Amino acid sequence: MILATVLAVPVNASELAAGTAPAYLETEKRPAILMYHAFGDDERDTFVATSVFEEQMKYLSENGYTYLFPEEIHDSDAHEKPILITFDDGYRCNYTEAFPILLKYNVKVAIFLITDRIGEPDTPGRIAKLTKEQIAEMSDSGLVQFYSHMHSHRNLVTLTAEEIREEIEMSNAIIQELTGRTPRVICYPGGGYNDEVLDIMREHFDIGFATTMPGGERNMLQLTRPLVTNDMEEFKKHITVTYPEIRPPGQDSGPMPTLAATPAFHTVLVNGEETVFDAYTINGNNYFKLRDLAYALNGTEKQFEVNWDAASNTIFLVSGECYTVIGGEMAGKGAGNKTPVPIAAKIYIDGRIMQFNAYNIDGNNYFKLRDIGQAFDFGVSWDGAKNTITIDTGKGYIAE
Repeated sequence: MILATVLAVPVNASELAAGTAPAYLETEKRPAILMYHAFGDDERDTFVATSVFEEQMKYLSENGYTYLFPEEIHDSDAHEKPILITFDDGYRCNYTEAFPILLKYNVKVAIFLITDRIGEPDTPGRIAKLTKEQIAEMSDSGLVQFYSHMHSHRNLVTLTAEEIREEIEMSNAIIQELTGRTPRVICYPGGGYNDEVLDIMREHFDIGFATTMPGGERNMLQLTRPLVTNDMEEFKKHITVTYPEIRPPGQDSGPMPTLAATPAFHTVLVNGEETVFDAYTINGNNYFKLRDLAYALNGTEKQFEVNWDAASNTIFLVSGECYTVIGGEMAGKGAGNKTPVPIAAKIYIDGRIMQFNAYNIDGNNYFKLRDIGQAFDFGVSWDGAKNTITIDTGKGYIAE
């Protein structure tokens, strides 16, 4: 049996001076980085069954993987199979279900805490969070390090600079009190950030994690991770994936590219009837207001409901259900170019978590038309000669 390796001496991020850590991952290897949330017998996609989690950790242990804490990522080239395992939100099942498995297989894990919810019990719509005593025990084991998921878990893009700094101060103070370490690693709530957020993060953190967007960013404040599920074959792909470079090693990461949303002046036919949508073109793709699409398809065989849960920052889409009008739908075409902001909300369709490139413009969520067409299986076609988009709910979706 080949055992997975745990580095003997973890790096204490609090010993690093602000700004001294590399801004870019310059190693040849970019380790596999996995994201988990909760564990147990629950059908929600953010849960991994305890038995499956043990199977996954056993697989890593038998196949020579070396576990790293985030601060050790720059040592990736020293190991044949480096891997970084992360848990988001700090659920109590991280202790009751996962921690015994971490001890059994000697697995190192980074947990991102929502410090305002420490000790929170099970309530409708909320899952119990770790207690202070559980956090202390896990930290003392040497296998678990705790980092910031901010204090209130609000989307940082929606906060002022002062509010963001208050979130950082409160979160770091609580983690310092509980573990004796001031974290210099952040996981953005809901994965939301922009240039302004990153500028503040650089003052306080050396490493930042987003959520589930695919890719292999080596910018140390924009590392991404796939969400692990119960699918073992998918898990094996996650840990063997080769991550491409977004920018050449050693190059200053610079500002994030500025996106532009241009009003889309196409003719749109929905089942043969011309319909005026509020839509934009972003990076050459057509993005429609989500609630406009739901409104326009209401009463067809491809109708869907849109529900929003502010407490969990989650959009729930339900196929086959009538759409509930809230007002403001089909308000007409947008005027002038806009700056779209990637949405940080989690998105579920029929109880299954999904990954979309979606943007918020002036308080409304815009999704790529073809993504929604594929998700709900309705036809989307383009006639360049007539500058016309056709949406046909009587047909299934066909990829371009």
